This record gives sequence, structure tokens and C-alpha cells, in this order.
Amino acid sequence: MRPTTTSIKKWWYAKSDLFTTMCATELGETFTHGEVVIAHIVLVAFLIIAGIAGAMEGGMQ
Repeated sequence: MRPTTTSIKKWWYAKSDLFTTMCATELGETFTHGEVVIAHIVLVAFLIIAGIAGAMEGGMQ
């Protein structure tokens, strides 16, 4: 495997200290960088869909 691919995989599966701290639960749940990226992609998709739905409904006149 190429070094770049290896380092990206390593980063993807590494613990995200910031989001683990921000979203800490009593169960000790941790989050990886990959989970954070996926959550952001889903959020952006939701906002795009909401914007399209609002425009189709006549919300932007």
C-alpha cells in the first residue's frame, strides 16, 4: 500500500479528540475522524435538500 493511502486510512480510523470531548457521554463513547466526516456530509446533504424543498415550495421569492 502506498504511504499516502496508509496515512489517510490511519487518520480516518483515528479518534477525533475534539468531537469526542464535545459529544462525550457517560458511556465513554468515542468518535473517529471518519464518523465526523460522514456526519458532516449527511448534514450538508440535508441542508441542500431543505433548500431545494424550500425553493420548490416558493420559499425564495
